[in-house]
Amino acid sequence: MSDLEKWLRGNLPIIKDGYYVEEADSYVDALQLDEISTTSLPFFLEKFGQDAPESAEELKSRANIYHKFIDGWKEQGILN
Repeated sequence: MSDLEKWLRGNLPIIKDGYYVEEADSYVDALQLDEISTTSLPFFLEKFGQDAPESAEELKSRANIYHKFIDGWKEQGILN
Protein backbone atom coordinates (compact mmCIF):
# COMPACT_ATOMS: atom_id res chain seq x y z
CA MET A 1 0.00 0.00 0.00
CA SER A 2 1.46 3.38 -1.00
CA ASP A 3 1.92 6.30 1.39
CA LEU A 4 -0.82 8.19 -0.46
CA GLU A 5 -3.27 5.31 -0.08
CA LYS A 6 -2.46 5.06 3.64
CA TRP A 7 -3.01 8.81 3.98
CA LEU A 8 -6.33 8.68 2.10
CA ARG A 9 -7.58 5.71 4.14
CA GLY A 10 -6.58 7.48 7.37
CA ASN A 11 -8.14 10.85 6.53
CA LEU A 12 -11.09 10.36 4.17
CA PRO A 13 -14.01 7.97 3.92
CA ILE A 14 -13.37 4.90 1.78
CA ILE A 15 -16.33 2.82 0.62
CA LYS A 16 -15.38 -0.83 0.18
CA ASP A 17 -16.37 -2.05 -3.29
CA GLY A 18 -18.25 1.23 -3.73
CA TYR A 19 -17.28 2.03 -7.34
CA TYR A 20 -18.27 -0.05 -10.37
CA VAL A 21 -15.70 -0.29 -13.18
CA GLU A 22 -17.65 -1.21 -16.29
CA GLU A 23 -14.60 -2.17 -18.38
CA ALA A 24 -13.56 -4.72 -15.78
CA ASP A 25 -17.11 -5.67 -14.77
CA SER A 26 -16.06 -5.44 -11.13
CA TYR A 27 -16.18 -3.20 -8.09
CA VAL A 28 -13.24 -1.38 -6.49
CA ASP A 29 -12.97 0.74 -3.36
CA ALA A 30 -14.35 4.26 -3.72
CA LEU A 31 -12.91 7.47 -2.31
CA GLN A 32 -15.59 9.78 -0.88
CA LEU A 33 -14.59 13.19 -2.30
CA ASP A 34 -17.35 15.18 -0.57
CA GLU A 35 -20.89 14.62 0.69
CA ILE A 36 -22.17 13.35 -2.68
CA SER A 37 -19.19 12.64 -4.97
CA THR A 38 -17.01 9.55 -5.16
CA THR A 39 -14.28 8.28 -7.43
CA SER A 40 -12.42 5.04 -7.94
CA LEU A 41 -9.62 4.81 -5.39
CA PRO A 42 -7.29 3.06 -7.91
CA PHE A 43 -7.98 5.85 -10.45
CA PHE A 44 -7.16 8.55 -7.88
CA LEU A 45 -3.92 6.79 -6.93
CA GLU A 46 -2.97 6.39 -10.59
CA LYS A 47 -3.43 10.13 -11.20
CA PHE A 48 -1.82 11.45 -7.98
CA GLY A 49 1.09 9.06 -7.44
CA GLN A 50 2.40 7.25 -4.39
CA ASP A 51 3.55 9.90 -1.92
CA ALA A 52 1.40 11.30 0.89
CA PRO A 53 0.62 14.99 0.32
CA GLU A 54 2.45 17.72 2.20
CA SER A 55 -0.19 20.35 1.40
CA ALA A 56 -3.26 21.00 -0.71
CA GLU A 57 -1.19 22.98 -3.21
CA GLU A 58 1.37 20.20 -3.53
CA LEU A 59 -1.34 17.59 -4.12
CA LYS A 60 -3.10 19.80 -6.68
CA SER A 61 0.17 20.24 -8.57
CA ARG A 62 0.27 16.50 -9.32
CA ALA A 63 -2.79 16.41 -11.58
CA ASN A 64 -5.26 18.85 -13.06
CA ILE A 65 -8.34 17.18 -11.59
CA TYR A 66 -10.30 17.21 -8.32
CA HIS A 67 -9.02 20.67 -7.29
CA LYS A 68 -12.46 21.64 -5.95
CA PHE A 69 -12.44 18.65 -3.62
CA ILE A 70 -8.84 19.20 -2.50
CA ASP A 71 -9.71 22.83 -1.68
CA GLY A 72 -12.62 21.48 0.38
CA TRP A 73 -10.29 19.15 2.29
CA LYS A 74 -8.07 22.17 3.02
CA GLU A 75 -11.09 24.13 4.34
CA GLN A 76 -11.98 21.16 6.59
CA GLY A 77 -8.43 21.03 7.97
CA ILE A 78 -7.63 17.66 6.41
CA LEU A 79 -4.75 19.26 4.45
CA ASN A 80 -2.65 22.37 5.05
